[in-house]
Amino acid sequence: QPMTDWAKGALPQTAAQAIFYPFAGPDLPTAVQLYPDAGRYVLVALQTGGRVPDMSGMSKDELNRYLKTFRRGWESFTTRGFYDTDDLKRDTGKKNTLEGITPVLMAFASRLGYRVDHVEPIRIKADGSDVEVHPGDKNAVATWDSVRLTLDKGGKKVIADYLFLDLSDSHLKKSEGDKKWLEKMATHKVFTKAASH
Repeated sequence: QPMTDWAKGALPQTAAQAIFYPFAGPDLPTAVQLYPDAGRYVLVALQTGGRVPDMSGMSKDELNRYLKTFRRGWESFTTRGFYDTDDLKRDTGKKNTLEGITPVLMAFASRLGYRVDHVEPIRIKADGSDVEVHPGDKNAVATWDSVRLTLDKGGKKVIADYLFLDLSDSHLKKSEGDKKWLEKMATHKVFTKAASH
């Protein structure tokens, strides 16, 4: 179901208090535990989001391989409190077992008590003012690099945006829109935890 209000440029009212978490990977749990009352969580990392997997269309072997890979990452996170970047590179991506981290974000949201109402592909607007629904083919893998999850818990709507974005100086010098978006996100509460590991 399309999110027409924010697709036209207006974010939901609940998204006013945003938490910006660069270098996050799929670590939605830390953001929610630290800021449980936020209306919007914005996570950025170098892994693609990916489409919502069609597990019903997988063969038994494909499903077993998928679930084994998913479980390995899940157990690693619960043991260490973070995803290892090398593990994510190995397990996720357009030609790997997990197309991206969207299903991990969905699973975390569910375990945190949210209902996942919508999952949509997004991208940063050219002017950097915010994100928008990606206009590309919804069946194309490349359309799903970044995703928005619209979540609900007891009637409270929460947005979880995941952006596949290179935060290096060299990239930002070439992309004025991404740089402006980053500057705007930096006006919200920002935290990182990668350096502690």
